[in-house]
Amino acid sequence: LQATQGALPLLQFCATKLWESRDAARKLLTVASYESIGGIAGALASHADNVLNELAPQTRTLARALFLRLVTPERTRA
Repeated sequence: LQATQGALPLLQFCATKLWESRDAARKLLTVASYESIGGIAGALASHADNVLNELAPQTRTLARALFLRLVTPERTRA
């Protein structure tokens, strides 16, 4: 993550999700909470899935087509 462009927004997003899943009774951020959200990648993927699932089917199809145009088979930016 250190060499990733845009790392700070990713960390902020993950920190927000971690805060939401914290052990509120003991007022702790735990490794278990971090693992439960799937780390940074898992938290982001879960959020993206939730957003897509809220879209109407036709809009979801358009979003999928758009996302596929943003990457190449080599997993690089288009």
